[in-house]
Amino acid sequence: MSKNQHATPLRVAMVTPHLPPTQAANALLPVVIASALDSVEIQARFITHPPAEVSEVCYVSQRGRGLWARTPMGGVTAAIRIALLAATQIAASDVVHLHGNGLLVEVANWLAVRFGRPRVITLYGTDIWHHDPVRHRQFGQVVRQAATRVFYSQGLLDFARDQLDLAIDPSEVIHAPVAPTFHEPGVDERRTLRAQLGLHASLVLLTVKRLHPVAGYEDLLRAMPAICVRYPDVQLLIVGEGESRFALEMLTRELRLSDHVQFLGSIPNGELWRYYASADLFVLPSR
Repeated sequence: MSKNQHATPLRVAMVTPHLPPTQAANALLPVVIASALDSVEIQARFITHPPAEVSEVCYVSQRGRGLWARTPMGGVTAAIRIALLAATQIAASDVVHLHGNGLLVEVANWLAVRFGRPRVITLYGTDIWHHDPVRHRQFGQVVRQAATRVFYSQGLLDFARDQLDLAIDPSEVIHAPVAPTFHEPGVDERRTLRAQLGLHASLVLLTVKRLHPVAGYEDLLRAMPAICVRYPDVQLLIVGEGESRFALEMLTRELRLSDHVQFLGSIPNGELWRYYASADLFVLPSR
């Protein structure tokens, strides 16, 4: 695609429930795509829940997790709030790129249909693995009615096609973006990195993910005592933030794992390679 100084730039509305500093796939990929689009003078603007470490963003409120918020009336009220805040941005776009699932994505899709804007949707994992064709019928329609579907892995596309009939044509695969700082370190560099990060355990496990209920971190923590028996000098590094952090820290203390588990919070993506390079094993729990 060549640059054109005279044509009106194409405008893409990126709709995602998460953006950095949240460390989730549907937070990182939209930023990478937006950067690539901007490099060819295609304007990408975000619609998301706060906070976000990006410019050109339209914030919409979250539905909430209280009892009333989870009632049908609470859902309708939240949808109206989202629609009122996002309508102008959707109307001003030429293409709407939906990321993941949830009320924000469904409302943005409704607005895009109303304003006659084509939609692209990218699916990341839990939006497909946990998809219930009955309970999530409306989201299934969002996926099928999109102009094209993009899946985060071939396995995800295959499951969506074979088990859920969601990967209709056209459907494509996009692989996870990797920062150019990622590389395989040599022995000396790895030793230096571990010393800089204060990692002295003989076995270092790393996991990077948003801390939320379906992430499977509770299962990982409950498996750690058995791991510690076999590998007494083991350390688990948990990178990421989320609504489950407090409960997971409580569980860590309850299981007497404080000497083996470290919650590092959010780490800038440009720095993450140092932790990957230092770890012996990457662990990705899920439910």
